[in-house]
Amino acid sequence: MKTLSLGVLSVIAAIAGCSSTEVKMAGERNFGQDVAFLKQHADAFVLTAPDGPAAIAVVPAYQGRVMTSSTEGDKGFSFGWINYELIASGQ
Repeated sequence: MKTLSLGVLSVIAAIAGCSSTEVKMAGERNFGQDVAFLKQHADAFVLTAPDGPAAIAVVPAYQGRVMTSSTEGDKGFSFGWINYELIASGQ
């Protein structure tokens, strides 16, 4: 009985260890699209690097929070996570 319980526990642990931890994104928006969305709903502005395309989007009304950033400018990947539903709801 003890061997059977240990075997079942081992199988359960193996199955649990195989679950995916991949984070799926809710859409592939670029930095420019994220900034446009933020500007529709808040007073957002962009700080850019003087010597390259790097940029960050800041919203002072959200405690001066950096909402997203990019190393490639408007068309580059947006590194931030934005809760679109919450911002669009105005809460």
